[in-house]
Amino acid sequence: MPDISVVVPVYGCADCLGELHRRLTAALEGMGTSHELVLVDDGSRDDAWQVLRKLARDDPALTAIRLSRNFGEEAAIAAGLSHASGRYVVVMDCDLQDAPEDIPRLYAAALQGHDVVFTRRAERGHSRARVAASRLYFSLMRRLFGGAVDPAYGNFSMISRRVADAIQRLGDSDRHYRAILAWAGFRQAEVQVEQAPRHAGESAYDLRALIRHAADGVFFQSATLMRYIVYAGLLWAL
Repeated sequence: MPDISVVVPVYGCADCLGELHRRLTAALEGMGTSHELVLVDDGSRDDAWQVLRKLARDDPALTAIRLSRNFGEEAAIAAGLSHASGRYVVVMDCDLQDAPEDIPRLYAAALQGHDVVFTRRAERGHSRARVAASRLYFSLMRRLFGGAVDPAYGNFSMISRRVADAIQRLGDSDRHYRAILAWAGFRQAEVQVEQAPRHAGESAYDLRALIRHAADGVFFQSATLMRYIVYAGLLWAL
């Protein structure tokens, strides 16, 4: 069992993967811990899979997984977690907006007895419209359910082995990673990080994908909204 597993969903990041692998390896080896890298190709349309195969051939610590088609980031994270065996598991994006050099800080917080370590972004690299939409979404979540994930939190996080195992026992097909961590109830901490510009490429989330992702999050978090829909339907029928 390695000390740290790093799970990375990959989509449209072929030009980032070499630098991501180099920086991850340097950061983890500098910690003096054993590690494994689990990179999941979520049906990328670029050359990501060819790059991953080459990296996996050259580095025995790297496992490359290819999904049969594009299932979405949440499914890729779930696939990566199912293959990660470390005592602690890091989840991060592939575009290097999450800095591998911050992993030692997450690990230090985890060793203080925290099962979930979130990262709070000090800088947001998105447009004003997207930031405003994000705030509206999380405000809706708070109003509907009495609590929600902080919008400043990203997927970049570290979880303990028991949290990773608990997530794998959930039977939901439409998982929402950040909502799961907030809902699960384990001891949590946060680390302040700077969000870097994308190393290469553009975001794979267009407006349609963002709306679908937000809807999945709302319906995963609680059945409250579905109850409102049922009640409205009954009232309309009457």
